Amino acid sequence: MTTNQENRLSMILAVLTCMDNNRTQWQNTPAINQIVTDIKGKVLAIRGTHITQSQKTTGTTRNKKQQRTALINALTNIIGPLSAYARQQQNNELLVDVRKTKSQMERMRDNNLLDFALNTYSLAQTYLANLQTDYGVSTSDISNLLTQQEAFDNLISAPRTRKTITKNATTRLVDLLDTTNTSLDTLDDLMLPYLNKNIDFHTIYHNARNIIDLHGKVKHRNNNTEKETNTPTISAANDVTTPL
Repeated sequence: MTTNQENRLSMILAVLTCMDNNRTQWQNTPAINQIVTDIKGKVLAIRGTHITQSQKTTGTTRNKKQQRTALINALTNIIGPLSAYARQQQNNELLVDVRKTKSQMERMRDNNLLDFALNTYSLAQTYLANLQTDYGVSTSDISNLLTQQEAFDNLISAPRTRKTITKNATTRLVDLLDTTNTSLDTLDDLMLPYLNKNIDFHTIYHNARNIIDLHGKVKHRNNNTEKETNTPTISAANDVTTPL
């Protein structure tokens, strides 16, 4: 969430605090009840979207890196014996297919490594009897390769998927703040009669509608210029300058 968005959310929270503290003034007006309920629902959505937006891909990327290492280790347990078998049988085609050093596998792109693992598993199945009898390969070695390959396959797209989710949340956050602003404009219209009914309530509401940024500046709704202030004029909420 940007600083501007944090400021806008703080203003929205100040308005809701103002309305809650003065509920007796408007609780019998259905239109105001409806719009306040609508704004509260949007605030919940904004908070949830911000949580989604704030989630990092670091953990997902780390998981994929660890799984990649596990897959390479599982491959090493198979390609060594397979390569030895290929040399002894003078099967150069098989040798070319399976012979890879650990550093070569580490430099392979994710999908290329996955394809290599799939092909190695298939070849291990083909020569399983020989590998088990003379080359010390166990069925658990073979099944472990399949397990690690499948786990890696599931993680390949995970960081990109997380980034997509974060990007979508960022877009939705903008939309939610915009629609909330539209609801506040409607509430402004509904509050206009309180200039005559209860000027104190109207003044507190009007002050709550000012946007205070994190540096103590006030941006008035009807004035594009900012002026410095050391003491915020908002009396409706104590935490209006507190970001998420």
